[in-house]
Formats: sequence, structure tokens, C-alpha cells
Amino acid sequence: METPDRAVSVVNVAAWPPWPFALRGRPLGGLAATGEVTGEVAGEVTGEVRRLLDALKGESLGRTELQLALRLKGQANFRDRYLLPALAAGLIEMTIPGKPNSRLQKYRLTPKGAAQAKGQSPRA
Repeated sequence: METPDRAVSVVNVAAWPPWPFALRGRPLGGLAATGEVTGEVAGEVTGEVRRLLDALKGESLGRTELQLALRLKGQANFRDRYLLPALAAGLIEMTIPGKPNSRLQKYRLTPKGAAQAKGQSPRA
């Protein structure tokens, strides 16, 4: 009984992409800084943060209350696009800063956030 000839091919697969190791000590992709300033750095806020500031006018609200007011279902989306940018910009603050994961945690506007919510430029 004869066996049919089988074609065997060897594929040489290079480790791709080689960039994780090739770029050590250099910016990603070899890109240089352009000097452009993003809106958030320049004092502007995104539409999501603006909506959050509008929901917080005059009161302190918890995460679930804010999500209901903004009609948002996803907790991760709310945290990443609304809550964390507003906290990082100093527009809102926690009512219990020592316990960020407290079930009683609420958020309120800072003076900078209140000025931004009124449409005024915040005072540094």
C-alpha cells in the first residue's frame, strides 16, 4: 500500500510586532510631541463632563443617582467618560474623599465646576 505524497511547508513567522521591545526609551510609534493642547487642558470640557456638571447643579448625588439623571446604564462608561475626567479636572469632588469606594459616596461641584457649569471661565 502506497501513501500519497504530502506537501509540507514551513512557515517562518517573525515575532510581530517587534515594537514593544524596539521602542524602549522612545515615545510610542516614534511620534514626537506636537505642542498641541487638548480641550481639557485648555480649560474646555467634553460634552459628557458638561452633562455631569449640569446634573450636579445645586446638590450632591451618588453614582447611581447621577447615572439615572444622565440616563446611562453602563457603570464603566459612566466612570471613564464622565466621572474620572471631571474629578481629574477638579470640577467635582467626593463628599467622602478618604473612602472613594464607600456606598455612601456622593459627588458635588467645586467652585471651579460651578463656574464652568454657569458658562463662566473658571478662576485659577
